[in-house]
Amino acid sequence: MLVELEPGEHLNYHLLAPLQAQVGDLDGYRETCLRAEVQFRETKDPNTADRLAKDSFLLPEAGGELLVAGAWAATAVSQGKDSRDLPWFQVTRSLAEYRQGHSVAAVDWAQQALSNAGDDLRRDVEAYAVLAMAQHRSNQAEEARAALAKGVELAEKRLPKLDSADLGDGWADWLIGHILMREAQGLIEGQTDLLSNQSKGR
Repeated sequence: MLVELEPGEHLNYHLLAPLQAQVGDLDGYRETCLRAEVQFRETKDPNTADRLAKDSFLLPEAGGELLVAGAWAATAVSQGKDSRDLPWFQVTRSLAEYRQGHSVAAVDWAQQALSNAGDDLRRDVEAYAVLAMAQHRSNQAEEARAALAKGVELAEKRLPKLDSADLGDGWADWLIGHILMREAQGLIEGQTDLLSNQSKGR
């Protein structure tokens, strides 16, 4: 694997973890996240911190240590606050807050990211998924369903289909958005089939 050949390249971990999560290789997913923690625990690079935090918090059971991944998410928004990538960092911070049980903060960070809605639809899908889950946990049922509907619409109608064989350079975030949106659907509507066919390429 590339993570073994090039352990100092954070993108190798970031591209592998969502694939493992998607196919249900949970042991492999956790191992990848834990390896990333060992290699990049002290990173201050906002892009590295953002991507690895998102990977660690991608599934309900964190892939690594909550404190390390949470610190990465905080590093990204603090070190990259003047970056054009800030909305991406805000989405990851929202996800980190949600996974750590801080629903109000998760809603706030997601809404900050969505103040730039339309700039990147993959990012918007991720943000709407986290926003919907955080609102649901905060007993904001109507708002949660509205956020979920917006995210599903973007994922189904505006993003490329898996069988198009052309997901672009940002395919990892396409995958992350679908993983999070399916979780949101299961949480809010008790089912996950709205996006399952697209994610499976049918």
